Amino acid sequence: MAPVLRINRLRKHFGGVAALNGPSFAVEAGTITGLIGPNGSGKTTLFNLITGVLDPDGGDVLLNDERITGWPPHRITERGLARTFQITRVFGKMTVLENMLVVPHRGGDAHAADLATELLERVNLYDWRERYGAELSYGQQKLLEFVRALMLEPNLILLDEPFAGVNPTMVQTILDLIRSLRQEGKTIFVIDHAMTVMMGLCDWLFVLDMGELIATGPPAAIQADERVLEAYFGRGSAGSASPARGGLPSPPSADEGRVRA
Repeated sequence: MAPVLRINRLRKHFGGVAALNGPSFAVEAGTITGLIGPNGSGKTTLFNLITGVLDPDGGDVLLNDERITGWPPHRITERGLARTFQITRVFGKMTVLENMLVVPHRGGDAHAADLATELLERVNLYDWRERYGAELSYGQQKLLEFVRALMLEPNLILLDEPFAGVNPTMVQTILDLIRSLRQEGKTIFVIDHAMTVMMGLCDWLFVLDMGELIATGPPAAIQADERVLEAYFGRGSAGSASPARGGLPSPPSADEGRVRA
C-alpha cells in the first residue's frame, strides 16, 4: 500500500529540551497504525506537528505526498485529515447534535444534518442528541469527539488516547468503530497506553522514546523488542520482561479505580 503520511526527520524543542528528535517513518493507507512510548516520549507533540497545532523546528510532514509542514490546522483538515485530542474537547453547553453540526461542512446544512444523524446512530448516541455535552459520561464524550471528527469525512484519522479512562464496554464500541472505518478504506493512526488493546488492534506500531524512534514493526515483534522493553522498564530489565506475559504494561483494570464510565 502507498503511504498516506510521511514524517521526515521531524524536530521540535521546548527551551533546551528536545521533545522530538528527528524521527522518520511512513503510515500506509488503509491500515490501523499505532504510536506508543513512555510518558513524555513525544507522541502528542508529533500529532500536534502533523496537524499544524505546533510548527516544527525542522523536518517535513507529507500528506499524500503533498508537503503540509507548518500549514494551519484548517488547511490540513481540508486535505482529509482529522484528529481527536488527549483531553476531550466537547462543548458542554451545546447539545450533542449541536456539537456535531459545529463542524463546517462543504456539503451544505442538509447533508451535514443527515451525516450527523447517521454517525450518532452508528455509535448509539442518537437518543442523546438533545442532551448537553456536559451531561454525557466521560466515555460518551470521547465517542462524541470521535464521531464529530468524522463529520469532516476524513481519509486519515489521528486518535490521541481514545481508550484512556474508558470502561470496557465503551472500549469495545470504539474498537468496533475503528475497525469498521478501516474496512471502509480509512487510515487510522492512534496513540494509546492500553497495550493489550493496541497489540490486538494495530497492524503496525511505531515506538518513541525521548523524542526518537526506537522501534517499528508488527505487534508481536514490538512486544519482544529489547529496546522497547528497556524504554518502559529501564536498563537491565529487558531480559526479565517476558513477551509471553505481554512484555509491555497492560491497561488498568476497573478494580484499580481508574476506569470511568
